[in-house]
Order: sequence, then C-alpha cells, then structure tokens
Amino acid sequence: AAGGAWHSPNAGVSWMPMTDDQASLAVGAIALDNCDAQAGCADVYVGTGENNIRRDTYYGAGLLIGSMSGSSPLIYSWTLSGQDIFNRASINNVVLDRSPPGDPRIYVTLSSGVTASATESTVTAPEPASGYGIYRSEDHGGSWTKLAVAESNGARPTDLEIDWVSSLDGLIS
Repeated sequence: AAGGAWHSPNAGVSWMPMTDDQASLAVGAIALDNCDAQAGCADVYVGTGENNIRRDTYYGAGLLIGSMSGSSPLIYSWTLSGQDIFNRASINNVVLDRSPPGDPRIYVTLSSGVTASATESTVTAPEPASGYGIYRSEDHGGSWTKLAVAESNGARPTDLEIDWVSSLDGLIS
C-alpha cells in the first residue's frame, strides 16, 4: 500500500527500494520497458495511488517515470508526470503501446483515492478536475489527454488492456 517500488539485482535474493524519496509511496501499477535479461529494464513507469477502494487506501501523486543509469547499483532518475491531473487519485493500471516509433504511448486508468482512519467514516479525495477515466500521453508523460469512452460518465476504471490485433491492423500489409 505504501511501500514504493523495489528492485532485485539477483532474482529476488535481496531487494533495494527505488522510490523512497518520491512524492508518493502508494503504488497501484507498474509497467516496464526496454528490458534486457542481463541489464534489466531501462524504463519503469509507476502509477501512484493504492489500487483498492476501501477505508484505509492511500491516494497517489501522479505517474513516476524512471530511467535507469549505472549498472551496480542501478540508479533510477525519476520524473513525476501528471501531478496536476492525477494528484490525490489512484492510477490503477499503466499500459504501454510500442506500436508507434519512438517513445511509447502511455495509457493510465485513473480511479479514486479513498482514505480514512479505522475510526473515521470513509473520506473520498476530491475528484480530479479532469475527472476519473482513461488518459493517454503521446509525449512520454509531458501532456495527457482524457479519452472519451461512451456511457462512462463518472466511471472509475481499474483495468485496461490493448487489443493488439485491432491496434496492429493498420500496420499489417
């Protein structure tokens, strides 16, 4: 719920925290990119905000985009993306679309971040100004567009999948 993202350099024998100094340690989703069996993954996308809707859930601060440098120990440089849109909400899924050349399109599902102590009633963080829903970035998290999904007014999505067959139809000749 609030442990952040961790990395194991030795197949799970030991672990190192990667995000202890970031804006939120609540993690709802992780996506990896540019991975190699020997070198690991060069890019890590961490959707902050706990992926639960209940009384003791922690909300997030945005999407952490980490780029790896060094080899031992690995060092990740983090950029917090979408904090103006995603703050106090929960990113429950991060999906990367590598079909266009260059940086991947990033899709996230944004849901509520509910928080309260056990003795309080459930308190829902204010809805983000742009609302809950599915968001896309085509510039490595520099800007975000909320996607229009028919009849989804106020929906709080928790899962997202790409239909690779349909998305690749235009690429197959």
